[in-house]
Amino acid sequence: MTCREREHHRLRGVLAHVRADVLRSLHRSPEAAAGGDDLLHRVSAFMTPQLHCLFLHRVAHYLHVNGWRRAARALSRANLTLHKAWITP
Repeated sequence: MTCREREHHRLRGVLAHVRADVLRSLHRSPEAAAGGDDLLHRVSAFMTPQLHCLFLHRVAHYLHVNGWRRAARALSRANLTLHKAWITP
């Protein structure tokens, strides 16, 4: 499947993937699963370094797919600086 088929070029698709990432993290983490699935626990799960890094990658990929290559590269470099994780857009 291409990025266009998976709707990576649409902001709505990116947000849907981020929402799925947060829910997946909540269901796999023993600490978060004990807390529940309300808004507070979703926000706290989103603020973990792993999901924050993945969010920055998804936004960089969105920019890359839509032709904003320099902005995508800059965001990817910022992700490397903040999280020490190099994920190409």
